[in-house]
Parts: sequence; C-alpha cells; structure tokens
Amino acid sequence: MSGLEHVVTVAASGAVPDDVFDGYCSRTTVDARILNRLGTQTATDSEMFLLAEALRARGASSVYDLGHRLRASYLSPLLAAPTPIILVVPCRADAFNRLRAALQSIGDTLGEPGLSRTVVTVSNQDNTGWQVDVDLLRDYLGGQVWGVETIPYDEHLGMGVVISHDQLAADTRAAYERLLDIASALADGRREPVPAPVSE
Repeated sequence: MSGLEHVVTVAASGAVPDDVFDGYCSRTTVDARILNRLGTQTATDSEMFLLAEALRARGASSVYDLGHRLRASYLSPLLAAPTPIILVVPCRADAFNRLRAALQSIGDTLGEPGLSRTVVTVSNQDNTGWQVDVDLLRDYLGGQVWGVETIPYDEHLGMGVVISHDQLAADTRAAYERLLDIASALADGRREPVPAPVSE
C-alpha cells in the first residue's frame, strides 16, 4: 500500500514528480485524486507542512478529511491555510454536545478568523425526520461561526455503497451544491451570506 506518508517522504527531498504523485493516489470517476493516510506512523508538524506545500506547488485544490483529529498539533499547517473548514455533525443531541469541543479546538488553534470560516454542517441520518431542532443550534452559535447548513436524510447515502451522484435525491444534491458554493465563497475571502437556491 502507498499513501500520504510516501508523498511526505518524497517531498522532503524536493518537488514531487507528477507520475510519482499519481502513483500514490487512487482516482474517482471525475478524475479527482484521493491520497489516503496509512496510519502506520504519526506525522510530524514539519511533514504535514511539506505535504501542504507539495499540494500547493501542484496548484491542487485540496480537501482534507481530518476526521476527529482537530486537536492534533500536526494538523495546524493544514488548518492555518485560509480555506473553509466544514465541520460535519450528525443530527443528534449527543453529537451537538460534542460539537463544543471541536469548535473550542478550532478557536484555540486559529482564533476568531478560523471560526469565522467554519461552516457547521448537520447531517440527518434518521429517516423519521430531524431529531434535533437545528434552529436552536443556529441560535446558540450566533456569530461564532460562518453559519449552520443541513444535509437531509438520503436513503442512498445510508446504504453504505459507493455514492452515485444520479442516485441522490434532488434535495440532497441541492444541499451539497449549496455547501460547495459556500466553500468557494469562503475560499475567495467573501464572508457575506450565500443566497439559498430558489425552489422550482
């Protein structure tokens, strides 16, 4: 297996050639590259900085899946980039309670500028409806974060299979497209609200 750790090793010696980079990645049907972390060792701050620089040198639009590791110091080079932070939380009371620790970690690492480019995204994983009032979360967070968005329940997402865009419900696609618009606005340095899509 190969992955992120291999790219970091090559980057430590200089630029990462295209063929080497591609050899360490898998690809999606839309030609996006996925660089997995093997997890066999813990990356250091300097190694993560090398990775971030290698991706920037390629002109890559990078999306990092940080999982639950927001507190790990080696992630600070990634979080410090002026890019949007999408914080996903399941629509459950216990998950909402744990959200406070994640936001605290972002605030401790990046301060108010980091929180102001954080979008809390509530994912509904219950087909019986919304189990928690998301508006209460919006009221609670107030001006701490950029905003709170929602992803509706979708049977296709709950199947645990490879996601197919044309199998998603129209509302789900619209929610993800809105999230993409918001991420693009934040990446461009815009902080004003992104208009909601007009229903047909």
